[in-house]
Amino acid sequence: MLIVSGCTTSNGGTEGNVIVISDGGTVDTAICQQKGIADKIVVFHSPTCPACRQTLPVLEEIEAEYDYDFMFIDLSTERDAAEELGIMPTHIPTILIKCKAYTGFREKSEFLSLMG
Repeated sequence: MLIVSGCTTSNGGTEGNVIVISDGGTVDTAICQQKGIADKIVVFHSPTCPACRQTLPVLEEIEAEYDYDFMFIDLSTERDAAEELGIMPTHIPTILIKCKAYTGFREKSEFLSLMG
């Protein structure tokens, strides 16, 4: 199973074993449960990504201040870990929150609103 994030469809879609999600698109809850990420906040990033360098400090601040436990996956060193989860984002940062994918930088207040 391969999950590809980006702006390819407005509400996501499927094509064989590839699940395409867009910013705010939903990943099937059964797939999230099968992969063990349904109750996790998963952050896909890379140190070479400018938007990731803006996003990570915001998320780390949220994690330190609130009762959240993020799973950070650095695609420059942990590509295998992402592949084991069946996830290969093409637009980073990609943050999965309750099986919904969000791409790009957001302010702290917006992330907190999304995390509910």
